[in-house]
Amino acid sequence: MILDRIENASLYQGLSENFRLAFEALAGLNPAELSPGQKVQLKGDDVFYSVQEVDCKAPDDEYYEAHRVYADIQYIVDGTEYMGWANIRSLTQREEYKPDIAWYRGKGTMLCLNKGDFAVFFPEDAHMPCRNDGVNPCRSLKVVVKVKL
Repeated sequence: MILDRIENASLYQGLSENFRLAFEALAGLNPAELSPGQKVQLKGDDVFYSVQEVDCKAPDDEYYEAHRVYADIQYIVDGTEYMGWANIRSLTQREEYKPDIAWYRGKGTMLCLNKGDFAVFFPEDAHMPCRNDGVNPCRSLKVVVKVKL
């Protein structure tokens, strides 16, 4: 898992050509041109993103997700969003992967992402996006990039 600021995105472009494309796109986004529901293919099914506007829910230890084929880059364009994180080895798998998502339950660590922050979740990183701190409501506008590994 990586947690950083968009100003540092260039540090991670060397992970692969797909990550280079993803981070270049994120660094070049114009927030005024983003609309919730928008989907953009940067390299077919290998690198693509969606724009989401989220009213964050309370944490729920039943809803950690993990992926095998894609890494997720979750970039907060505006607002605040909490995300749970845990290594899949510390959780109990609830379902088999269908097709690139499986659900887990257990305890993890809550991360707070604010405007300009991003998190990268790899296959071993179960994550629970779209959450608040359990008390205070929050909302985010975010871009979720799927990067084929």
